[in-house]
Amino acid sequence: MVGMLYACSPVTFVEANHLDHREYLAQVLIEIEILAVDAHHRGQGVGTALLRYAEQHLHRRGIRLVVAKVDAADRRVMPWYRHRGYTLARNGESCYIATPDKSVGLNAGPADGPWRLAVKAPGAAITWCAGGLWPTAGTNLPA
Repeated sequence: MVGMLYACSPVTFVEANHLDHREYLAQVLIEIEILAVDAHHRGQGVGTALLRYAEQHLHRRGIRLVVAKVDAADRRVMPWYRHRGYTLARNGESCYIATPDKSVGLNAGPADGPWRLAVKAPGAAITWCAGGLWPTAGTNLPA
């Protein structure tokens, strides 16, 4: 195997929300759980190709927000995601998602934890405001 990408609905986050919001969140949000490339094939564009294909496939299926939890100490992976259009949250910072009647925040854990969110809304921008990241117009997520 050269590489793999596994993405799914962030089940714990979705289930922690009100029943009325669960279906909506599961339809618009996906989390990259694993993106791995064999050491002998790194630097050849395999990871980028896997990510690009997954983003295109997910966008066609209606996903409007892609998130990945990245190791805050990994000095290679954070710039890698940033170079591919992802916005990196600060440690403990949330990405807010507007559901039909309220906003909910997704984060990678506590501010002193080892993880940060990498967030991308294909076809839209991510902005910092109100204490976190917000997808802007074009995501088909209500504002």
